[in-house]
Amino acid sequence: MRKLLSVLPILSVALLLLAMFPAAVQGRPVAKPFVVARFPTKSEPHGVAVNPSNHKVYVANQESHNVTIYLDTAGGGILNPHYVTQGMHDTQIAVNPTNNRVWITKWSSGIVIGVDGTNDNMVEQVNVDIHPKGVAVNPNTGTCYVVCEDTNRLHVIGEGVGAFAHVGVGRRPQFVAVNPATNRIYTSNYDDGTVTVVDGHTNVTLGTIKVGTGPYGIAVNPTTNRIYVANRNSDNITVIDGNSNTIVTTIGLGTQPWVLAVNPTNNRLYVTTPNHPAYNLQVIDGSSHKVLHTMKVGRLLREGIAVDPRTNRVYVTDLAEDYAYIIEDPPEGPEPYGGAWIGEYFANPNLAGTTTFTRKDDYINFDWGSGSPDPSIPFDHFSVRWTAQINFPTTNKYTFYATVDDGVRLYVDNNLIINEWHTGNVVTYNGTVELSAGVHTVRMEYYEATGNAVAKLFWEAGSAPPPPPGTAFKGEYWANQYLQGAPTLTRWDPGINFNWGTGSPDPAIPPDHFSVRWTGEIYAPYAGLYTFYMTVDDGGRLWVDGVKLLDKWFDQPVTTYQATMHLNQGYHNVKMEYYEDVWYAVAQLRWEPGPGPEPKPPTPHPAKTVIVDVVSAGFTRGGPASAWQWAPYGYQGRMLYTRNAYSTQENWGRWTPTLPYAGYYQVYVFVPRVHGTTTNARYQVYHNGQWNSYRVNQAVYFDQWVYIGRYYFTAQGGEYVYLCDITYEPYLSREIAYSAVKFVYNP
Repeated sequence: MRKLLSVLPILSVALLLLAMFPAAVQGRPVAKPFVVARFPTKSEPHGVAVNPSNHKVYVANQESHNVTIYLDTAGGGILNPHYVTQGMHDTQIAVNPTNNRVWITKWSSGIVIGVDGTNDNMVEQVNVDIHPKGVAVNPNTGTCYVVCEDTNRLHVIGEGVGAFAHVGVGRRPQFVAVNPATNRIYTSNYDDGTVTVVDGHTNVTLGTIKVGTGPYGIAVNPTTNRIYVANRNSDNITVIDGNSNTIVTTIGLGTQPWVLAVNPTNNRLYVTTPNHPAYNLQVIDGSSHKVLHTMKVGRLLREGIAVDPRTNRVYVTDLAEDYAYIIEDPPEGPEPYGGAWIGEYFANPNLAGTTTFTRKDDYINFDWGSGSPDPSIPFDHFSVRWTAQINFPTTNKYTFYATVDDGVRLYVDNNLIINEWHTGNVVTYNGTVELSAGVHTVRMEYYEATGNAVAKLFWEAGSAPPPPPGTAFKGEYWANQYLQGAPTLTRWDPGINFNWGTGSPDPAIPPDHFSVRWTGEIYAPYAGLYTFYMTVDDGGRLWVDGVKLLDKWFDQPVTTYQATMHLNQGYHNVKMEYYEDVWYAVAQLRWEPGPGPEPKPPTPHPAKTVIVDVVSAGFTRGGPASAWQWAPYGYQGRMLYTRNAYSTQENWGRWTPTLPYAGYYQVYVFVPRVHGTTTNARYQVYHNGQWNSYRVNQAVYFDQWVYIGRYYFTAQGGEYVYLCDITYEPYLSREIAYSAVKFVYNP
């Protein structure tokens, strides 16, 4: 099976149903926090902030130097998937809900960007010291505060007036927090283990508080006037009384905390703990200082967390997956019914032999990515059987939803109601059964083949309805490329964002000569112009409200087309038709407010291909020489390889072409038959002053050119493809292959 080479950027149907109908979903305890949705970001999301006034969520993407903007409302979604600002390495972000001003620190450029949250346009750029990181804003005064970790200073920024003051703080400050009720500012100083307190009226230091070792994240509850400091190197949280600037208590966690956020509405503290093997998010009561809940969310929660106190929703960024997760923390209360699942885990895909281990799982709600449930279970080729006695409160029809990648079987009272025991990408299946009130046995069997691993289950009373408007597209799939006859397969797709490579959408569909028709609704949050982007290989057509916007019904390599039209606020009908002839299959659709950029007119140049391999003058590499190995494979029998790092770069390679013309080029990377065992090679393309990232599962290719996108190059030099050894897989567990990169002129 060939997995998707790009991460799906639209929410799964199951998660959206959870988000929109939480009270109707059976089998979830209402008293515990739960993931309601996730949305895609760009490369390496760090800071996250939310405006409680309009529920806009902003994510700073450090590696791609831009911001993702998401509207967390019913019918909302991504407003701008790659909002670009000046400078490099967007790191942290803060929002002033009073005047809707957004502040973004640009770590490598030494600047802070101010954005008008009404239209999300940049309105000011403020020069500060090198390496600005943490940022906070006082909504009562509009003043922004930024710490620069290399100069040990806190910069004070006024709207429209720039940085009008700076204050010396402790060594290597990381984050900053503001109490708007007292107008005091607090910085966490990593190297000397202190918190600096600053008076926001006079910008004068009031004192220094010694906390634990390696203080990192910091947050304030303005209602209780408590300050919370995450001490990374002492595995605890320091609680400070803001009235006396004295330590109230220390909360021991037994694992390394990174960043934290406080919800003054429910007086709860949310802390990311990325290094714990069983969970990476803790919920702590602000009164008793007791840990209320632990959760496993995504793969690597580290640098970003925010809370919306009006909705009790928590937002965290996942560095490894390039996603942001939305978590709802409901009030405490009784569970409607339940009982832990008994999970039997096998180190093979067939539920065969003796279990590797057995444990109790509160829910079946797992997205392991390219990882595994436990160190004793391999990343690929494993299986699980969950069994539980569930109390169903009323006699009714119940519909069960299983979201999996790869296979699933679901039994209720030993009756098979879902039978999809095959490989595939992430799909939600459903089955309906009539049950009497009382206890019934539910058993779910699951297996993972290769690539990503997902297993989720929920159910609700009633027959299976179509997904709510604006949450999914009905996909009708034909085993011919002409949309002829009855569809071979019909399903609900959470979005149109597919890169099947040389594979197919489903085992029932051939890898070549197939076609698809998607129909659904999208939501326009306000009236105005919207630009639609359709990316296809081969043909595609697009209608919005019955108007044909794009008609590109012919064989072609991967190409993106755009069209703009005016939409009124509300729901709109969308239809996209697609066909695949041979070889690569790509079908993607996205939209955003505003007119798109003017396409550059093609320049009549003859076709030209440039190849840079590991012996070319354009290839450079870095890292310890002993880590690099040579092998007589790859493009023209030449390649290098190295072992992977987890999250800290050790080795890197760069292919810099000498291009003959400015214009668009299709970029391919050559993956050799050996020594490419990583499932998460993170290629970065630097072109025309911007960065794009593309992930490749090298393990599934055998001496192949792999297409990673079409990009505009200025051909002035200094543009390249970059690959480092960070894969977020266990350290030194995989090999990364370096061979050749091909640039094909494609105006």
